[in-house]
Amino acid sequence: MFPLLIPLILPFIEGGLSVAGESLVGKVLVNIGFNPDVEAGTQLLQKGINTLQASVDTISNGITNQTAMLSVIQSSIGAIGAVSVVGCALSAVNVYQLVKVQKSIRALDAKVSDGFIDL
Repeated sequence: MFPLLIPLILPFIEGGLSVAGESLVGKVLVNIGFNPDVEAGTQLLQKGINTLQASVDTISNGITNQTAMLSVIQSSIGAIGAVSVVGCALSAVNVYQLVKVQKSIRALDAKVSDGFIDL
């Protein structure tokens, strides 16, 4: 539907239709408060570029902040991993000590009868 409108709108954009020597588009733009001179167009374009640059700067700052947060998270995960390894090593030592105590109790082979240890 829209491609059919392009040939109809193109003469207006190019200034092909004119009323009293002035392009119809220019006359409409002046009537709605837009002065189609070059300086106003340049200012409007500069305003748009400045707005775009501000948006790009905001996005860049956001990406920088996200990168810093990601570094902190990676460091925290590394610390958690190291502490987990230490915890596993302590558990292994604990189990080893329990096995040693159990073997030494079996080696004693002492019997308790009526609350007394029979040696």
